[in-house]
Amino acid sequence: MNIDEMEKKLQSDQQQADKELKLISFLKEFDANIRNTKKSRYSRNIWISERANKEATDLDYYFGCGCCSDTDYNVRPVMTLDFNGEKIQVYGDRVYLGNKDYDHYLCHFNSEEEITKEMQQYNYNQTLIDKVLQRRDSHLKALENINNTLEDVEY
Repeated sequence: MNIDEMEKKLQSDQQQADKELKLISFLKEFDANIRNTKKSRYSRNIWISERANKEATDLDYYFGCGCCSDTDYNVRPVMTLDFNGEKIQVYGDRVYLGNKDYDHYLCHFNSEEEITKEMQQYNYNQTLIDKVLQRRDSHLKALENINNTLEDVEY
């Protein structure tokens, strides 16, 4: 690498570092206790803030693994912040809801009481709690309908 290439690379690295410092400053203003993890399957930054538990209106439902048939089913609040035109997602704390069903793309949920207790422990707002419980109810009804249909099938 010649001296001009080295200079360009260092300037580019400095620009990237400046951008990241501005983002960190922005996020610290949002929540001084925000934390970061790069434990994403896709090596992306995951920002986690207790503030999202209280203020978010959206939820991110996800399975812990894409290949396992009985993987954990989780939820976490998510907020989208605008940082100079770039969308930054900030997540709340993860709550374990149950497991994926072996045979269907539905879930076996924990009890309503267990889910509510854990969400309240993390200070989820009531709107989020209601959304999760509604989703739980619809999944349980769908799973019951599938099971009833399978009972009627003659083999």
